[in-house]
Amino acid sequence: MADKKITDFTSLTEATISAANDVLVIVDATGPETKKATVSAIVGAGLLAGVGEAHIDNIEINGNAIVSTDTNGNIDLTPNGSGEVNISKVDIDSGAIDNTVIGGSTPAAATFSTADINGGTIDGATIGGSTAGAGTFTSAVVNGLGGLGYATGSGGTVTQATSRTTGVTLDKTNGAIELVSAAGTTSWQTFTVTNSTVAATDTVIVSQKLGTDLNMIHVTAVAAGSFNISFATTGGTTTEQPVFNFAVIKAVTA
Repeated sequence: MADKKITDFTSLTEATISAANDVLVIVDATGPETKKATVSAIVGAGLLAGVGEAHIDNIEINGNAIVSTDTNGNIDLTPNGSGEVNISKVDIDSGAIDNTVIGGSTPAAATFSTADINGGTIDGATIGGSTAGAGTFTSAVVNGLGGLGYATGSGGTVTQATSRTTGVTLDKTNGAIELVSAAGTTSWQTFTVTNSTVAATDTVIVSQKLGTDLNMIHVTAVAAGSFNISFATTGGTTTEQPVFNFAVIKAVTA
């Protein structure tokens, strides 16, 4: 091969270089011999020796970290066509997931230590389905026929003993009270319901569920752990056991 200046050599690009056939001149510092090495050999030797870090455009790969080096640079993983990015495990320490549907085509259960939903909707979901818990809402709107109330398992029943003024105990937020069998009277009678779920600021609603005689019913003396029910018929004197439904609505004064 005739002598040539380096500037006279054919220039190779990323597209035209042959990793197996094109070679680089290597000077052996331990002896007088000049050697050659293919691109593949050099890259392979570098990998075997252990590359501490690599810089590709605006990306730095260092140890277990992939870092963008340009100011406020994003790192995008964009698969082609129908390809997807599969991550077996992910830990998001901070930040937000915006405009993303989770479980869109195949719904799945998810566990959150806290959830703050602003301006969005939760559709077709049971909150506290298996493990009931308290929830606080600034406002709530109930649409449809489901209604607003207590779920099965939260209520209870109790039957009055001795007389229509004998107190009863039922530690439930809602339920039914069956009065003792006696004749109705237009004279007002009062009995106390002992109920540990009641706070002094709560509102208790009572209505007549069963009974031939129509009863006028008032709730008085709502206190921490109890309330009174006062009642009288509108004129009936039937001997029977009327049933009163009640529900406690939790409330505060501030």
